[in-house]
Amino acid sequence: MALYEGAGTGGRLLGRRECVLADGFSGFAEADFGSVTLEAGEVYTVALENDTARSTAWWTTCA
Repeated sequence: MALYEGAGTGGRLLGRRECVLADGFSGFAEADFGSVTLEAGEVYTVALENDTARSTAWWTTCA
């Protein structure tokens, strides 16, 4: 699992965490990015990858 600054994976990589998911996984995945400082109102992207798929999610932090 990778955390990027901005929308998409072209921004600065803020951190990467190991997250093992089975093929076909559906549900909640958790990773600790507590050491990364996020700014209220900024956009960040989380990218999940495995051998067969890639998924991204975007969000804006709350104050």
